[in-house]
Amino acid sequence: MTALATVIPLPHKESKPIDRAAVSPEPVQLYGLIVIALLLHVPAMEQTGAPCSACAQAWPCPQVRLACRLLDGL
Repeated sequence: MTALATVIPLPHKESKPIDRAAVSPEPVQLYGLIVIALLLHVPAMEQTGAPCSACAQAWPCPQVRLACRLLDGL
């Protein structure tokens, strides 16, 4: 009987730490950034055209518009 082949190499103590940003797929990162933008850029008041609480531009600000377009693209 022979030994099993190494399929997944285990990291050694001397090896470099794993870069978590490179491990997660790009769509997941993009979706996370979209959600953060939609959570941060909210209107300061409950009316259209009120200033954004994050960037003080008229709401919906360009960041929210871009986030919505990107979300539609996913």
